[in-house]
Amino acid sequence: MRTFIITILMFTAVLYADVFTSSTMHSYALGKRFGFEVTGERVLKTPIWKADADSPPLAPRRADQLATAKFRKLISDTKGWKRGSITLVDAGDSLHWYYVIHFVQMDEFSGVPPTLHVIVLMDGTVVEPRIDEDKRLR
Repeated sequence: MRTFIITILMFTAVLYADVFTSSTMHSYALGKRFGFEVTGERVLKTPIWKADADSPPLAPRRADQLATAKFRKLISDTKGWKRGSITLVDAGDSLHWYYVIHFVQMDEFSGVPPTLHVIVLMDGTVVEPRIDEDKRLR
């Protein structure tokens, strides 16, 4: 019986993995492209936010603190930058969620302002970005 239950749970996890697709959010700042990828496999390992729970497993204030710490490591000169918003994103099943914390440079410039979107998962993990040269600037 125990083996049967474990098999069913593993099968269910495989089914749920198909619900989530990998998604990458790109941000552009300082001549670089920052790609923050969230995979279904990674999201499934995070705590769920039950429909009857008032608050998510990770408090917004804590997500903001974690994202701000990562932001300060990625952007050496944060003068003129401001946190714009904190957004909760449903990963696709109404149980798994993550935060996107948006930072924007408010200095005077022409065109689209530099932005950085930092992703924080419900277990407190800050997604490490892939950093490339911004090819739009060539």
